[in-house]
Amino acid sequence: MVFSSVRVGILAIACVGSWLGACNNSGGVHVEIELPTDALSRITGGLARLDLVAEAPGKLPQRATRDLPSPIGNATIGFGDLDLGPGVTVTLLGFSATGRLVGFGRASTPIDITAGNSVDVPIRLRRPFAYVAGGASLLACDTTVETGDPFVDTIAGAAAPRAVATTPDGAEVIAIGDGQLQLLSTENHMPSGTPASSVLPGANEIAVSPDSRWAVVVHSGTGVTSGVSIIDLVAAARASVTPTFVPLGAPGGVAVSTDTAWVLVDPSVPGPDACTQQSALVPVTLATGNAGNPISLAGAARDLALSADGKTILVAEPCQNALVAVTGGGASQVRLIAMPSPTQVAVSGTRVWGLGSDSAPTEHLVLVSVNADGSAASRLDLAATQELANSDDLTEDGQTAEVRLDADAIEAYSMSVLPDGGNVVLLVHGTYHADAVPRDITVGGVTYREDIVPALDMETYEYQLVDVKTGVAAERMRTSCNIDWEHGVALLDRWSCASAQGQVTSATNFIASQATVLYGAH
Repeated sequence: MVFSSVRVGILAIACVGSWLGACNNSGGVHVEIELPTDALSRITGGLARLDLVAEAPGKLPQRATRDLPSPIGNATIGFGDLDLGPGVTVTLLGFSATGRLVGFGRASTPIDITAGNSVDVPIRLRRPFAYVAGGASLLACDTTVETGDPFVDTIAGAAAPRAVATTPDGAEVIAIGDGQLQLLSTENHMPSGTPASSVLPGANEIAVSPDSRWAVVVHSGTGVTSGVSIIDLVAAARASVTPTFVPLGAPGGVAVSTDTAWVLVDPSVPGPDACTQQSALVPVTLATGNAGNPISLAGAARDLALSADGKTILVAEPCQNALVAVTGGGASQVRLIAMPSPTQVAVSGTRVWGLGSDSAPTEHLVLVSVNADGSAASRLDLAATQELANSDDLTEDGQTAEVRLDADAIEAYSMSVLPDGGNVVLLVHGTYHADAVPRDITVGGVTYREDIVPALDMETYEYQLVDVKTGVAAERMRTSCNIDWEHGVALLDRWSCASAQGQVTSATNFIASQATVLYGAH
């Protein structure tokens, strides 16, 4: 493995075979951090503290924190004695002086520690970027900046991507555009050097297996041969490959284990027919591409995710107002938690996250999290968002007319949980409305009413980074906006979309198709 010229050496001592007793048989874990090399991803300038989290089967997670010297250079930092054993997973979290997460990394596989031996473990420490597909280029949204700072950059190495994913080991970004699957290194956001692999049209979602071995692509849409493509990422890293295509009717999402892709078919779709579908889950074997018998769900479902052990499928069923846990090949379908109209579900460790919407008192999104066994549930009503319209009829200096539009309907169609669980990244579709603004005019003793501002309707798509403690969006980027009104009925008759406070607008108008967070949960 080739490492960046900027290195940090970490030394952690693990006690083997000890739980509550003394540390008698020690083994060393030397963690070498691989840092990114491009200016976009640079971490060291804002890195003030490192947390090492170690988890071994059957034991409680252990965490050690160390402040870092400035400059870091090639410092070696000791984390002291940690009571661990075979099969330990090691995670690093880097924080700024203000406590913001600016870097995250994890060992790609569990570590087996034996008495008296030392193990060298490379970890890719990366900024947890949110990658957004759907536009002319792949966008990288920096989730680590302070609120109000610029956060959007363009990745030139992926043109016109329709779908995007990252590998769980933190090594690569996978983007599909113009019928080509491209692998980008997270070290520098450049193509890995292997020829791109061709994929069929209609790719709109990518999911990756936990071991970073397989990518599964969902194909759907008008005039598209629907189904999923299975790609061996190990082979694709060496040469161009031909994906295994599995035809399936109306696929709407996929979750991938180490050996099986679970495909949601006949999903709930927005609109008046949202609850008319009978959704099902289809298991597809990754190694062979063989599709098993469909598992019928209780109703229409929108999204799915897999538990950490791959044994439970979590399903968002908006018409049932519930997240449902499916086990035993579909024999057991149990409501994990009730929540309003869930459209997204994700799993981060033992925690299950769901996102839905509620109309009381006004339209807004609702974020729910719960342990996989149904305990310790929490609900957060996210702050209601507004959109802003600007009159183009007032052109003189100091003249302005703006109208704030409230949401008529709002739903998230993509959700990723940041690796520390402190924020979620959303793609949100909303429709907004503002009533006409009238005034009374009296002429010759006769009073009549005219509209100064017409009734306005707006449809938007946007990216949001939401703080899970406050429910407030720390980052908002609107990627698409269409505004409509009845022309010729009001005094001010020319209107355009404007940016609300704290909201930026993408350079081009496009509908974001998929978003993913590096090392995040999807």
